[in-house]
Amino acid sequence: MFIRLLAYHYSMGVNPKKACQYLKLSGNKATKNHSVWDAFNFYKDALDKLNQLPETQETKKERLEILYLIITPMYLLGFPENSLEILKDGEMLSKELGDNRRLAIFYSRMGSYYSYKGEPLIAMKYSEDAFEEARIQGDLQLIAPLAYQLCTPYGGAGQFYKIVDMAPGVIDLIEKSERESEFFALPWNPYSALCGYYGVSLGMLGSFENGKVFIEKGLRNAAQIDDIRTLGYVHFFYGTFSFVKGDWPNTKEHFQNSIKYYEEVKWLLVLAMSEAWLGLSY
Repeated sequence: MFIRLLAYHYSMGVNPKKACQYLKLSGNKATKNHSVWDAFNFYKDALDKLNQLPETQETKKERLEILYLIITPMYLLGFPENSLEILKDGEMLSKELGDNRRLAIFYSRMGSYYSYKGEPLIAMKYSEDAFEEARIQGDLQLIAPLAYQLCTPYGGAGQFYKIVDMAPGVIDLIEKSERESEFFALPWNPYSALCGYYGVSLGMLGSFENGKVFIEKGLRNAAQIDDIRTLGYVHFFYGTFSFVKGDWPNTKEHFQNSIKYYEEVKWLLVLAMSEAWLGLSY
């Protein structure tokens, strides 16, 4: 509350630099508390304050930092208003400042944007470019989250065989490095999510026995780290897997669990998907 008051105080005054600092801190706190609309608006206000300052190398770096921070609540909200412009701004600044790590992340989020807008082929291009950049760098800190993000357009295009080709190698890398519990800068755990996506994809190709092994591995890991978003995600995958298999009791159970967790964190986009799948299963 004190940080928000400071953000408001400086926003009303003539010190845009201080206002930007406290608006960013307020956004960070709101993200941590699952108040994603608040976070999105705080970061947007911080960007507006930065526009009032002279353009220097320092302000460009600060702008890139806030553009990087805003993509998490923006993603969780299903890419509201001007999201594509924000992502393109991040892409441009990443190139200008030579920040290849963040460039890969902006490419990945542009892939997610086009996936949610129903354009999986455009999404695939951005996501593949991001993953290839991470692979060239050999950086697991990038490979893990971007591999997960690449699953979204592959799944949207029905190309589950590509997930089956790509995911197990990344899962193996994470296991060998003993980093299954890490979040790799994502708002959920990518190891559990990858196991879930891989398991569903195996099921889509008819390999239900192997698919169940990986989904349950992802669910065990999610339960161990006790993260609500991750638990909701893996239950969503398990519900989808059970639906494809025709296992209606488990389909309903897992989608009901998914809905429970998504209602808690107010992740409305995937909550709506879980509710739709539950209705379809009934």
